[in-house]
Amino acid sequence: MNIFKTLIDFFKKIFKKEDRDSITVNDAVVEERFSFEKNSDGCGFILLNDASIRLNGIRHFAFDGSDHSFEMVCVFKKGFKSDGTSSPSFAQKFLPDVKIGDDVYNAASFIHDALYVRKGCVKDVNLSREECDDILRGTWRCSGVGRLVAGVADVGIQLFAGSEEHWGDDSLGCGPFFEITMTFE
Repeated sequence: MNIFKTLIDFFKKIFKKEDRDSITVNDAVVEERFSFEKNSDGCGFILLNDASIRLNGIRHFAFDGSDHSFEMVCVFKKGFKSDGTSSPSFAQKFLPDVKIGDDVYNAASFIHDALYVRKGCVKDVNLSREECDDILRGTWRCSGVGRLVAGVADVGIQLFAGSEEHWGDDSLGCGPFFEITMTFE
């Protein structure tokens, strides 16, 4: 990972106001609860049951300034693995890896991991890495995470998890354990 290139790209984004495709998540509804436990190999968490969540929101297209309502349905099969938020220890108070009993919060990391595995490809829809990060942040916001905490976490994701090494990485072997669909109104 070239941390210097990542830092330069990050600061370019901060100081240069650019219009980009973006996603706002307005609502997150868990349809089938997320039951999981620590993975036996110490690599995050593993689902003990099938689980699903439905997201509703707006996708903004920069090229023409249009906004389109969407519904995203994320279905995870028993055996799906996630590393949770993978927050550093100093941030665990604000963004723990998982929150017992908060399915929307926990689903955010599962969705983000799944989107990164597929490089943002959701059937016929291709999402950018930034849009996948928007979905994580927006789902956290739906779970009650404050705007400041979600924003700071987003900076951390851009600096560390947003590298080429994570984009398309299925080292946990989760590819066959989820399905995501996205439809537009």
